[in-house]
Amino acid sequence: MRTKVLAAPPAGSGLRPIYGTGDPGVIELLRFFRNPIELVAQRRAAFGDITYIKAFGLEFAIPLTADGTESVAMNRQKALAAEPAWGFLIGPFFRRGILLMDFEEHRHHRLILQQAFNNKRLRGYLDEMQPMLRKGVERLPTGENVLVLDELKALTLDLALEIFLGMDLPRAEADRINKAFIDCVNAGMSIIRKDIPGTKWARGSPGDECSRSSSIDTCPPNARPTRPPICSRCSVTRGPTRATLSPTRTSSTT
Repeated sequence: MRTKVLAAPPAGSGLRPIYGTGDPGVIELLRFFRNPIELVAQRRAAFGDITYIKAFGLEFAIPLTADGTESVAMNRQKALAAEPAWGFLIGPFFRRGILLMDFEEHRHHRLILQQAFNNKRLRGYLDEMQPMLRKGVERLPTGENVLVLDELKALTLDLALEIFLGMDLPRAEADRINKAFIDCVNAGMSIIRKDIPGTKWARGSPGDECSRSSSIDTCPPNARPTRPPICSRCSVTRGPTRATLSPTRTSSTT
């Protein structure tokens, strides 16, 4: 495994260089998709706790430890921005997602969502999930060729449709929307990032339309008389400054 430096640290800064292979992005991505766990172990042994890779024509610095990942994810020092990286990867499919916002804009929307996702309401929705979970588990297929990940993913997405969006849909329609969300997520890691038929990117495009049609913008405030869906709470909840989530400002709670 060859070694190249991402960039030379400024003289006298005390910073250490970040190392990687410098290999072309296609090779790096194929290695990652083939065995991501082994790749991380090899990179950490060769380059230390942080490395960089080339992908999609860009260079990404990546922490390889739990502490490093937490530091980036929590961003307690407000030194990092999420949108430049995540916006490039999944931004075209999850426009205006709160995880793609930074600094004061992110904080503004997060505080509003925290009013909707309070402890009392979440406990109520958790109670409501229990019978749905029991029925879902009872319906799980048995046998040697069951793809457990796919089954649990479908169950999770069904819960999201019912609890978050308040949609009690026919099985075929629920499957269509669930597939659209999965296509959106997978499209962000597509090596070919053009709308070419047959590619992950192209499959994510109709999924993007489907996900936006099921977003806060179109969530009916009174979708369920007994317990309104979480998204209707988000659309009417006011934050500390009396501001609300606006469809023109936030079309996805990604």
